[in-house]
Amino acid sequence: KDGAALKKELEKVRDSGARIKKLVFLAHGASGLTTLVDDSNLRDFKGVDSAFAPGAKVEMRSCSVASDEPGAAFVERFGSTFLGEGGGSVDAAKGTYVGLPLVGGCPWGTCTVTVDAGGCARVTKGYDLAAEKTKLTGRLDAAQKRLDSLAEGFGPDRTARLKERLDAARGLTAAEPWTMNAVLAAKERVELAESLLSAAAKSGRGAQTSGR
Repeated sequence: KDGAALKKELEKVRDSGARIKKLVFLAHGASGLTTLVDDSNLRDFKGVDSAFAPGAKVEMRSCSVASDEPGAAFVERFGSTFLGEGGGSVDAAKGTYVGLPLVGGCPWGTCTVTVDAGGCARVTKGYDLAAEKTKLTGRLDAAQKRLDSLAEGFGPDRTARLKERLDAARGLTAAEPWTMNAVLAAKERVELAESLLSAAAKSGRGAQTSGR
C-alpha cells in the first residue's frame, strides 16, 4: 500500500462508525519517515484522527523512524495528526527492527510519544526532554557570561542586539508544552546566538589588532 491507500482505509473505518484501538504500522523507515507517511504527505491525513478510539495505540514497526531527535520530532507530528482527537500513544523504533514484523522488536529501544486529546504530542520515553532543557539553559548562561565580559569592547548597540538574540533563544527554552519539536526550535536559536556572539568576538579582536 501507499499513503493514499492507507488514508482511504482509515477514512473507510471512520465513516463506518468503527474506532481503532490499536494500529500496527508496517512500513520501511528511516529517521523521520516511513514509506507510507512522511512530512511530505502528513497533512493529507488530516481528519483521520476520528477513526481512532480515545487512548488508541499506534506501533510504528518501521526501522529507525525515531533514531535521532529530528526523527522523534516527526513521531510527535505523526501522533498529533493521527491521534489528535481522542489522544493516545505512538511507539516508534530507534534502530533496526529485528525479526518478523508482527513478532519482532527493536533491541535499540523505542521512542514513545504521548498524545493528549486535542492533539498535543510530546516524547515521554526514549529521549530526556528535561535534560535537553537543562543543557540549553547552561549554554545560554555561558553565552550571557561571555557577552557580559565582552560588552565594553562591543559597545551598547551591538551588545543590545546580541542580548536580544540570547533572550529570544531563552524564551524558546521556556516553551510550553516542552516537546521534541520545541527542543529543536530552541537549539536552532541557541546555535544561531552562539554563532553571532563568536563572530562578533572575532571581529572585535580583529578591529583591536588592526588598530594597534
